[in-house]
Amino acid sequence: MLRSMLAFVNVDLELEIVQSLQHGHGGWTDGMFECLGTTGTVVGIDEDHDIVVSYPSGNRWTFNPAVLTKVSVAAPNGNTNETQQQFAVGDLVQICSELERIKILQRGHGEWAEAMGPTLGKIGRVQQIYHDNDLKVEVCGTSWTYNPVAVTKVASSDGTVPGTSSGERLSALLKKLFETHVSGDVNEELVKTAANGDAQKCEESLKRPDADVDGVFAGHTALQAASQNGHLEVIKILLRHKADVEIEDKDGDRAVHHAAFGDEPGVMELLAHAGADLNARNKRRQTALHIAVNKGHVGVVKTLLELGCHPSLQY
Repeated sequence: MLRSMLAFVNVDLELEIVQSLQHGHGGWTDGMFECLGTTGTVVGIDEDHDIVVSYPSGNRWTFNPAVLTKVSVAAPNGNTNETQQQFAVGDLVQICSELERIKILQRGHGEWAEAMGPTLGKIGRVQQIYHDNDLKVEVCGTSWTYNPVAVTKVASSDGTVPGTSSGERLSALLKKLFETHVSGDVNEELVKTAANGDAQKCEESLKRPDADVDGVFAGHTALQAASQNGHLEVIKILLRHKADVEIEDKDGDRAVHHAAFGDEPGVMELLAHAGADLNARNKRRQTALHIAVNKGHVGVVKTLLELGCHPSLQY
C-alpha cells in the first residue's frame, strides 16, 4: 500500500529515542547512521507492519513506523511525490474506508481502536491540529486522532468543496457529519457521550440502573475515550463515580496513554491526582512519556515530569 504511494520519509528524532524505539523492530546498528538526516523511500511493509526503507546507498533498513516522518520531496525525475494536503480547523474530511490500510497508517498516530470502525468512509470535521500534524476529527458523534494521510479533505472550513460549487453536496456532507447509530446499550451511550464531551448526558447515563462506569464499548471505557479527547468535566464526573483509572484496552493502553496520544496535559493532572500509574506500560512497552516524546507533545512531557514520572524507562 505504501509502496504504491511512493512515500518519502525522514528520521527526525534524537538518536537515543530512535534506538529505544527500534527495540523489537529490527534493532539498531552502526550502519544505520546513514539514515539520520537522509531521506529514504518506503519500499515495503513486513509481516510485523514495520516499514522497509531504501536509501541512496542501496541499503535497506527496517524501522518501527513511529520512528519515521513522512515528507514531500522531489523525485529523481523532478516531479514531487503525492500532494501534501493542507488542513485547517473546521475542514470537513472523509476517513479512509480501507480497514487494513488505516490500521497501518494509524500506528504511531493515535493508533487504531475497534471503536473507530464505524468511522470508516464517513465524513467528519477537524477539531484540532496537533504539533505533529495529526488531526483530531469529530466523526459519527465521537472524536478520534487520525494520521493526516488517513483522511481526505472534502470541504474547507469556509464551505468550499474541492471540484464542485454545489451547495446541495455540502449540505449532504454536513448532514453526514453527525450520523451515528445508537443501539440503546448503556455502555455504548456512556462511551460515546464521554468521547463527545457531553457531561450532562454522561451524568444521565450513569444514573441508569444498568450503568457501569467502567463498562466497555468497542474496546474502550468512557474514561479512556474522554481522556484522549480532553473532556475534563466528563472525566471529573467519571472519577466521582469511581471510574477505574488503570483499566487497559486491547493494546494495553490505559487512560494515561490515551491522554498522551491526545496531547492533554490537563487530563494527565486529573488522572495523576486520582492515583493513576504514570509509569504504566502498554503492550508495546510504551509509557505515557514515551508516547508524548515521540509525538512531540511538549506540554504533556512537561506535565509528566512535573508530576514525578520516571524520566528514563527503556522499552
